[in-house]
Amino acid sequence: MELLSPTPPGWGGTLLVGLLHSIEIALGATCLGLLIGTGGAYGKLYGGPVVRDLLAVYTTVVRAVPELVLILLLYYAGTDLI
Repeated sequence: MELLSPTPPGWGGTLLVGLLHSIEIALGATCLGLLIGTGGAYGKLYGGPVVRDLLAVYTTVVRAVPELVLILLLYYAGTDLI
């Protein structure tokens, strides 16, 4: 139990800081996903023909590619672009 104490001999303080950072990242990702999803839905419903077609292509590509392949593509293509 001594290892979980928040004082320096233990790791409790570090674990709590990590927990708070994880919650912050989760809330930030949820808000960002909500904004992107709302914008995409608004574009598909009320956008012009070009916006609707682009969002339809995006939806088709994202749904057709398995998630793991999409993650790997974004990871390796993203690092090459940066």
